[in-house]
Amino acid sequence: FSKIKIIELEVGTRTLITKPYEKSFFPLSLCDTYISSCKISHKVKEYEMDKIKSLGCLRYSEFWIEKLSKVYKNEKKFNQKTKVGVFINDRIFTNPKDFIQKLKNIKKIHIEKSSKPKSILPEKCTPIFNEKFNATQLIDWSDILISHSSSILIEAIIKKKKVFYCNFLKYEDKFEVKKSVFENIKGFYYFDNETDLIKALENCEN
Repeated sequence: FSKIKIIELEVGTRTLITKPYEKSFFPLSLCDTYISSCKISHKVKEYEMDKIKSLGCLRYSEFWIEKLSKVYKNEKKFNQKTKVGVFINDRIFTNPKDFIQKLKNIKKIHIEKSSKPKSILPEKCTPIFNEKFNATQLIDWSDILISHSSSILIEAIIKKKKVFYCNFLKYEDKFEVKKSVFENIKGFYYFDNETDLIKALENCEN
């Protein structure tokens, strides 16, 4: 029998500096080629180095973004309220349901959410989530996006969307995160506490 080549494509983009990315062992033994979104800086076993191909993150190419927007075209009609999309990550939000409910109580906005990260949420594609939009649809639909250190924000930047960045969500101790590349982007709206974020949304027409 011919040997089947196994190609592993890196999920997302490396936007955090964390211990998992600095580990001395990288699990390449099960694949023939590993497509990386950026140059791998941590140690890899010498005999596996030739497996790594750094091609950049192809999901952000102009061709792919345009193609996804056409495939996932938004047909849903909504009212004239300001449209706010929230990317929820259970590892970061201590109580995501409570946070979403507070946002839903704001009368001037229409809230929709999408759960992340999809790489550890296979149930994302099941009815249990009951979400109207996937990531591409939510970005295209939204006037404002709320998130924290997610690679999805790169697509938001490309599409010139307004981003409300939850700077108050600090999870360095829990996950040993040193910092995120999103912490100093000019053009984001940074919020150091939940109260200020809610006030901004209540006055978003201004």
